[in-house]
Amino acid sequence: MTELLFDLRDKLSAGLICYLSLECTTVLTSSLIKMVLKHSSRIFTKNYVMDNLPVFKTSHAVDILCIFHDVFEDIDLAELEVYTTSDGELGQVTEFYDL
Repeated sequence: MTELLFDLRDKLSAGLICYLSLECTTVLTSSLIKMVLKHSSRIFTKNYVMDNLPVFKTSHAVDILCIFHDVFEDIDLAELEVYTTSDGELGQVTEFYDL
């Protein structure tokens, strides 16, 4: 699980120009990964991730849930759906991304 979370961090930070370190960006930091692991017994929804961990993008919460689904296979597939609308706001589903 830890290795998968660090792999996700590397994927999210690919192409970023970072003058200090990855820890200074908004992607997964080592401390956030530790927090995710600490909360792992309670992580089943993207709302839980965003309400209880310093994760501010829905897509990052869904990425974390995808890892949990791959490992434990106990995440509701509806939680793994990310969608956009024609005006860029969340609302009526117009496009699904299969993760």
